[in-house]
Amino acid sequence: MMDGTDHAGPQSAHDESLPEAELPTIDPAGEEAAAAFARLAVEMHDADSLGETVEAVVQFALQALNCSYAGVALYTHRARPEVVAVTDPVVADVYNLQIEADAGPLVEALRNQETVLIRDTGTDDRWPDWAEKVAGLGVRSVLDVPLAVGARGRSVGVLGLYSPDPDAFGAADEAIAHILARHASVAVATARQAGPRRCDSSVDGGRSRYTFRASRSSTRG
Repeated sequence: MMDGTDHAGPQSAHDESLPEAELPTIDPAGEEAAAAFARLAVEMHDADSLGETVEAVVQFALQALNCSYAGVALYTHRARPEVVAVTDPVVADVYNLQIEADAGPLVEALRNQETVLIRDTGTDDRWPDWAEKVAGLGVRSVLDVPLAVGARGRSVGVLGLYSPDPDAFGAADEAIAHILARHASVAVATARQAGPRRCDSSVDGGRSRYTFRASRSSTRG
């Protein structure tokens, strides 16, 4: 559990994040970013299935954040989370290694509803077996952000962001990821409430295109 204990490896995003209230004020691309989120909200609202909704989320992540791969895992009708959207097969491998072992940053984010940041899978020591396998897949940086709904923040899934580069995610990436997770949480809840037509969890392969990325010129710390 993330209790602030020192680790030999990198610290979690829970320790490094900006305060929750400050996240929306970070606007790396100004009006362009706001417009992109507005388009995303419309696209998710118009989606015909849960699969299309989460596909819009992961495609937005690729354009808006410093990640090479993205994915979403959700709690469905089964007890364990399921992979419902990935931008590359490697993401499914990263997820399934954790789901099968019931351990890893995705599981931590789901259980504790806290963001987990791994700056380098080559040096992080929190889940050494998983980290070694993931580093072998070419993934070095990981940012897992929980999706939660309701007044009590009930966990429904995780948005995962991945990069082959160590220390790929800065404060701007984390801020945008939190905002994106909030949009995604609402959209997932809405899709599920809409009934079976929209709650098909298969990924339909739709593509979204956005034109901004978070600026990382001064966000490393």
